[in-house]
Parts: sequence; structure tokens; C-alpha cells
Amino acid sequence: FRKKSPISWRTFCLGLSAIFLLFGIGFQHYYSYGNSKALKEDPSIFLITIENWKMGSIADMPALKKSLGDCSSFSPAVTPHTDTRVSAASILTGLHPLKNSVYRSDSRLSSRHTTLGTLLRKERYATAAFLSNRSLERSSGLSRGFELYDDDTSTHLRGIYNLHIMKLLGFSGPMIRSDEATLAGARQWMDDIGDMPLFAWVQLSSLGRSASEPMLSEKERLAAYEKEQEQLDGLLASFLDDIQKRDPNSIIALTGTQGISLGERGIHPPARGLYRESLAVPLVFCSKKTEGKTYDGLVRTFDLFNTILAQVPLPIRKNTDSAELLFLQKSESFVGFNTIVMSPDLNTGIENAYIGMYFVSKQSQQLYKYLWGARDRKYALFNLTKDAEEAFNIAQEQPILRQNIHKSIEKVHKKLEGGEP
Repeated sequence: FRKKSPISWRTFCLGLSAIFLLFGIGFQHYYSYGNSKALKEDPSIFLITIENWKMGSIADMPALKKSLGDCSSFSPAVTPHTDTRVSAASILTGLHPLKNSVYRSDSRLSSRHTTLGTLLRKERYATAAFLSNRSLERSSGLSRGFELYDDDTSTHLRGIYNLHIMKLLGFSGPMIRSDEATLAGARQWMDDIGDMPLFAWVQLSSLGRSASEPMLSEKERLAAYEKEQEQLDGLLASFLDDIQKRDPNSIIALTGTQGISLGERGIHPPARGLYRESLAVPLVFCSKKTEGKTYDGLVRTFDLFNTILAQVPLPIRKNTDSAELLFLQKSESFVGFNTIVMSPDLNTGIENAYIGMYFVSKQSQQLYKYLWGARDRKYALFNLTKDAEEAFNIAQEQPILRQNIHKSIEKVHKKLEGGEP
């Protein structure tokens, strides 16, 4: 008879895996970030994106408002898409979703696209991302250029869900990590880096989670959202204060990946649509050149791409869709940029998408917004210069204008259906 081994093959494999895991953790501790090419005088850069952040929220966040000091605000600012992954990919590339081909929650960013992470890493900045939402995991393609990409949402055994075997077995961990844990990771990394110039992307996702619970009344949703906003106010203010203590010349950009409808117009989470509640977000930029003013005129969240590069300073990327926003400090006639906006209908597919367009009339120099639902075939037209709240649908009053814009929207929808953005 063959003598039975006291150690099973399974036990041996588990033990070997544990050894390699410990070795990897130890190696990560001694990983070298950045390079001497990045001068100590170069500003550190912090991009903070916040899920479900409604336009106007900063007015109800006193601690954050105080911490922002001389930062510039831009209003209205809109996201080109209401999905978190799609919106984040647009900000990191400076490209509209129709250009970078990330226009669904399961789309992957192609390696042919340059990101803020890859550009700043070439400049030998230390780069890291700290994410609260698992939809932004490495497989999204957004991790390129980041030396550290902390997409781990596990609460106990850190890193376990990033193991390949766990993914093969179908274990993926919690969808959301607390913002406290995400910011703690960013703080620890900042301490480890010391005074080296760094680029950190921080994505926060706790806002709006309680408000999205089913069976809540509109009043209860609003109360839940305000409570979460109050908690976020303290967290963000404390984090920004730490940034300023570390480097008073830091570049800081804050914006929302999307807004949220809390029952307005009969739209409840997780539905989005293309009204201002879902598309309009805060957008704040801080650098040595900002003056603490608010600038009117429609801007896009992906305009942060070239705005950040220009303040490093690095050459802006002309092959992107991003503008450099600080030029608005010198402009008195800016009304807004034309831009296509999109939203899935509960993410059921392109055939059910909402597609819209912000545009400036050449004749009147007024800002309009057109939106169309591919499922219900309903449309609406608003004059945002006169009706910022989007209360009056004037589509029937201006049929020629509506028809001309709708031709552009139909072309976009056909491209999306054909997979040719």
C-alpha cells in the first residue's frame, strides 16, 4: 500500500499561495514611486471625483466651502454620461465617450488612448488611484499610468479579491468601499511618498447610497442624501486641509461623475435620464492662478484634463475634446460648449439610451438643451439661458430648431447601435 502523505496537495498549494501573497505585500512596501525627473518644485496634483454629486451641493457643505478658499468654480458643469465608469474614462482621457469608445458600464478603455496617469508618470510623478467603486477595477483599462491602483473594496483580507483565482471562482467582493477607507489609503500613500510631487486620483462613492434605497418617499430620499452630504463635507474638508499642509501649491480638481435624481420629475434612483439633476455637477479647480470666482457658461467634466496639464505646466493635448478652463477668467462673452450627453435607461442597452445635446444658438447666442429617449421616442427642448431649471419644454414652439438638432442625435444613436462611436 502507498503511504498517505501527511500534507495534502490542496494544503500544499494553499500554503505556497500564502507565501507568495506575503512576498508580494512585502515587495509592494518597498516599491519605488516617481523619479528625480519630477522636481520638488513641481506641484502635486489631486483629482477628486464624487459619485452622485448634485450641482449646487457645495453651498450646503460649509466645511468644504471654507477649505476651497481661492479655488474657481464653473457653473453649469455637466458630465457627458451618467455612468460612473464612462464618466471617469472621459475625465482621465479628455475625450468624449464617443471618441474613447467607453460608452457602457462594461466598456474597456483601449490602450491606444493616453490618460492623465500615463502622461504624468512619463514626467516621473508618483501616481496612484484610490477608488471606492469596484466598477472602476483594473479590468476597466483605467489603471494604466498608475503605479498604485487601489481598487480593493474588501474590508478584512486586503487584496484577496484581486487574486486571479478568486476572479476565476466568481468572487468579486463588495461593490462599494467606504469613503473613509479610501481616503485613509490615500493619506497613507501621501505619507509614504514624502515631499515628492505626486498625482492622486481619488474616487468617492458613498454619496447617494442610502437615498437610493427602494420604498423611500421623496422627502425621505432628500433627508438621507443631506445626511450623507454632511458626512462627506467633513471628510473632504479634512482631506483638503491635509493636502494644503503637505503642499500649499497643489493643484486640486473636484467634480462629480454624475448627479442624482431623488424623485424630481418622477425619476427615482437608480434611473437617471438627461435632466439637470442627473447631468449637472459641481466643478471646482484650485491652483496658484485661480481667483476664488465663479464662472458662468456650460463646461464639461472632461475639460479638467487640459486644465490640469496647463497648470503643471505641460503642453495641452490638442487631439482631445478638452478645453483649458482658466481662459474663462479672461472671457466675458463665454456662453458654453456644444456637447452630446448620454444616459442608459437602467443600463438595459443602447437601444434604450437617452441621448441629448447642449448647444449654443448662432443667431441668439443663447444656450439650449435637446433630449430624446430612444425607447419612448419622446423629446424635449429647453432654452437654458431663460429657463435654467428646465421647466418649459419649447419643442413645439421651435420645430425647425428641434428638427435640425434631432438629425445629429439620430446619427449618434445609429453609430451606437452599430458599435461605431
